[in-house]
Amino acid sequence: MHIKAIFDVKCTTESKDVTSTGPTLFSLKNLTLSNLPNLKNVWNEDPDGILRMHHLEEVHVENCKCLRSVFPASITKDVVELKNLEVEDCEELMTIVAENSSADPRGTNQELSCPWVRSFKLKGLPMFKYFYYYSLQCHNFAHLESHTENQVGTEKLKWLSLGNNGVDMILHGEFERNFLENLKCLTLCLFSDAFGYEILEPVPNIEKLVVRGGSSKEMFCCQSANDSGLLLRLKELRLESLEELVSIGLENSWTEPFVRNLETFEVISCSSLKNLVTCRVSFSNVICLKVENCDSLSYLFTSSTAKSLVKLQRMEIEKCKSIEEIVSEEREESNEDQIIFPKINCLSLKYLKNLQRFYKGSLSFPLLEELSISECDKMVTLCPGTLEASKLSQVIPLEIDLSSTLWEEFMSKIGWRSSVEFKDRADLNEIWRFTLQIRDFCFSNLETLVVDGCQLLSYVIPFGVLPLLPELQTLEVRNCDSVKTIFDVKCSQDTFTFPLKKLVLLKLPNFETVWNEDYAEIVTEPNPADPEQTNPKLITPNLEHLTVGEDELKMIANGKFQRNLLHKIKVLGLCFDIECDEFPQYGFLTPLPNVIKLVVCDSSFKVIFWDQRPNNSEFLLQLKELRMESLQELVSIGLENSWTEPFVRNLETFEVIKCSNLKNLITCRVSFSNLICLKVENCDSLSYLFISSTAKSLAKLEKMEIEKCESIEEIVSKEGEESGEDEIIFPKLNCLSLQYLKNLRRFYKGSLSFPLLEELSIRDCDNMVSLCPGTLEASKLSQVKLEGSNTTLKTDLNSTMKKEFLEKISELDEVDLQSGPTQQEIWNGSLHIPGLCFSELTKLTVNDPRFLSDAVLPFHLLPLLPRLKTLEVGNSDYVKTIFDVKCTTKDTSITFPLKKLVLSKLPNLENVWNEDPHRILCMQHLEEIHVKECKGLKSVFPASAAKSLVGLEDLVVEDCEGLMAIVADESKEGDELDENAIMFPRLSYLKVESCNSLPYLFTSSTAKGLAELKTMKIKECKVIEEIVSKEGKESDEDEEIIFKQLQDLYLENLDELGCFYSGNLTLSFPSLEEVFVIKCSSMKTFSAVNKINHPTKWYCSEYERPQKESDLNSAVLKTSAKKVVINKKQFFTASHDDYD
Repeated sequence: MHIKAIFDVKCTTESKDVTSTGPTLFSLKNLTLSNLPNLKNVWNEDPDGILRMHHLEEVHVENCKCLRSVFPASITKDVVELKNLEVEDCEELMTIVAENSSADPRGTNQELSCPWVRSFKLKGLPMFKYFYYYSLQCHNFAHLESHTENQVGTEKLKWLSLGNNGVDMILHGEFERNFLENLKCLTLCLFSDAFGYEILEPVPNIEKLVVRGGSSKEMFCCQSANDSGLLLRLKELRLESLEELVSIGLENSWTEPFVRNLETFEVISCSSLKNLVTCRVSFSNVICLKVENCDSLSYLFTSSTAKSLVKLQRMEIEKCKSIEEIVSEEREESNEDQIIFPKINCLSLKYLKNLQRFYKGSLSFPLLEELSISECDKMVTLCPGTLEASKLSQVIPLEIDLSSTLWEEFMSKIGWRSSVEFKDRADLNEIWRFTLQIRDFCFSNLETLVVDGCQLLSYVIPFGVLPLLPELQTLEVRNCDSVKTIFDVKCSQDTFTFPLKKLVLLKLPNFETVWNEDYAEIVTEPNPADPEQTNPKLITPNLEHLTVGEDELKMIANGKFQRNLLHKIKVLGLCFDIECDEFPQYGFLTPLPNVIKLVVCDSSFKVIFWDQRPNNSEFLLQLKELRMESLQELVSIGLENSWTEPFVRNLETFEVIKCSNLKNLITCRVSFSNLICLKVENCDSLSYLFISSTAKSLAKLEKMEIEKCESIEEIVSKEGEESGEDEIIFPKLNCLSLQYLKNLRRFYKGSLSFPLLEELSIRDCDNMVSLCPGTLEASKLSQVKLEGSNTTLKTDLNSTMKKEFLEKISELDEVDLQSGPTQQEIWNGSLHIPGLCFSELTKLTVNDPRFLSDAVLPFHLLPLLPRLKTLEVGNSDYVKTIFDVKCTTKDTSITFPLKKLVLSKLPNLENVWNEDPHRILCMQHLEEIHVKECKGLKSVFPASAAKSLVGLEDLVVEDCEGLMAIVADESKEGDELDENAIMFPRLSYLKVESCNSLPYLFTSSTAKGLAELKTMKIKECKVIEEIVSKEGKESDEDEEIIFKQLQDLYLENLDELGCFYSGNLTLSFPSLEEVFVIKCSSMKTFSAVNKINHPTKWYCSEYERPQKESDLNSAVLKTSAKKVVINKKQFFTASHDDYD
């Protein structure tokens, strides 16, 4: 928003006679100002009694970066009802109440009386100097929250909240001691990496301490404090949002006195904290404990600390994702060891996804009345030992004891699911045992069971549980170090037919067998021909899918896996560790003769099928499907090797997913004569799929899906000297999907035929105008899905696609133009586009346009952009000019609608216009120009362009090392230019920074036209000698250069600046309010003659208070003299030090 003031009182103060009419009384009570980046004043002039705000109670100001002060000076008489004031994140705010520019600083002090103020909050004010330049009286003030420096005095302070600067104020004694004596609550919002307990010494009576924010790693350090009597009255301790905190330090001996008195202990959002305490600590008076969002905690206390919580009444533990138990055992405690919480009446455990138990022994809660457990999916019961909660059963009637109730609740939650995962559990055997004890319990819907990281297991599923899994189709067992067998059938004499279809075994280093029974007694299907020969205990007639890792695959290769099980496997998955980069020897495939689908995933293999023929290549002869997935290091599949030809020829489905380094599916011609389905997805290094000879072998291909391959430019690449007439026919293809292929230009460079194509879907292939440049036949296709919408084919497919492409461009109001082949064709004029193609485009971003050899906007494109308002060009070493007007005849004239031009990081940009446009290209609507990091740019405007920019309001030029002029030398222009034309008549904001070849800013004739300029900032330009340069003979001393609207003038770090203007003309500044002349060491005078109508604030340092000046030359002299005094002091100090 462009709001610069809230209350307009400027015209009123000039005309209204308060003595005759009286003040205007405003009933406003609440004023909130938020996100106003251009707001400079709340009142655009001090109302001085004309507008009174006696009822104002609340003021909130946030994110107003240009605001210097909140209230004008006369408001001191009005804020008698003010109760709360909050000012946050205002970068340039220096004071709450502005100085009275008309008051004599030696006069009587005017107190700011705020008798009802209860709260101040000052935060994120890096330039803040003081609250009020006189004194502040607030008799009922009880809460100060300050995160910056301040000069606030209070008499009855009860609650103090401070940031780093406020802490420094206390340590340096800037708060009077009696102000802190009655303090009950202290909040420290810290941003440093160390917490010093020195801050606690001046506040001996605080009862509540809150520490939030900052990067402290330790709160109460181990070394003894100077005064062991710190915090003796502390009742509450809250630690919040201390993301780097790893130790609180409450186990240190000097903290014992105040820890013993604590009644409330809260730890919130301390994500690096691993322990509340590292050894036994007595919390003998703690009543309330709350821990929330502490993701590194694995437990809260050891058992000895927990036993000290004899007065604890309320415990809330929430959202700690790593916590596994609340109380951790010490040494070898047994299930009989009991912890009693005699006073606890409320226990809440919520969103603790890894919590497995409260304590490993026994628990007693004699007064517990409220128990809330939510989203603790891994916790079966509070403890494996006895659990006593006698009063809870009186409040909430329980049919059985609490422990059994929790068990049944856990089982009921998982009993109806179709998929269950047991992860990192040490009690899986207990779960199976309890499952068998529940009458009529059954996992009736369970189809997928995952057992991951469960230790202390020698087997996964006992035989007795198998009948409770009647629908189980998939079993996955991974990361279980102690597992030796999957099914424990050794102790059973019964036979059971199990419906399992898929078995996944990964990272089981001690795995020995699927069933722990003699191989001779295990069969995978009934043998009715000879039933007496076998005694089967577990029959799995449907098991056809096996996925294994490296260790399990070695068992197969070494013949230690049940061979009769392998014989029936039809789907084989290989999923190895990410570190394994060599595909195993192919011998493991020999005992798997019936595999029809091979899946290789989640590995770092570089090659799958090596070019060297194995000793026995008679395998995979039944293979129909091949899937490669998540092989990030894969560079070659190897299907072009001669020994793979037998099974490649039989492939019907080929899928390659997430193989980001794969550059080719195949490197030469391969015949996929039986391939029916092809899917390629997320393979970002592929530039094409096949060469044309391989594509011609896809005679049976019916479905092709290519998605999210960001580098692919064409599906089929030409071979040799193929012409545009060469045709590829896909005789059976009926479904083609091309989606999210941002660099795809075409399917094939020749001609294409799809006689059976019925489904075509193309989405987010922004560079593809048509499938091929030659002929395209798809006679059976009646409609195509483009960008998710069905489009009926009224003409041929190529014409429909091109029309859709151009319509899509014509509807865009914003385009981010990057290096793409289609953009190159448009910009170079080789792709014909209709006149209204970009008719709705309002913003064009040109980012890293490598296809541009010179100009960003060729002249032939300008008429196609009738609504372009914003042009942003950046990050290119190729761009030399923005607007190409060189080859245009002077009879041509275009008025361009551009309003904002942004140029950044264009090191080789030579000019904005590559020739003076001479009214060929008129930009009278241009309002903003931002130029940054264009080191080759010599000038921003040619003279004729500058004179045509009648609407320019903001001009910012930064980090342009080679810039020598804002406006190019006017003497080179022809007579046709209007010498009296005013340049930049509406310019209001000007900033020039770090332009180290610029000798001056404007000539005096240009400066005369800057009637609307309000802010001028010139910073860090090393060679600039003057801001306005004298032009020729300026003998008429009565002539003036009037900066009518200039309010703020910044001159900073200009080492060679000698003056603002060296000519004889008078400079007039009727509206000037603030002048910053900082680190301009060569400046001796401002100008020969200058006029200002009222005292102006003069800043000669970033941190000092301004001086009131009525003569700018005098101000320069004072500043220079002050620097001499400072330099002398420094010299003598240094000399004295040397002498010592």
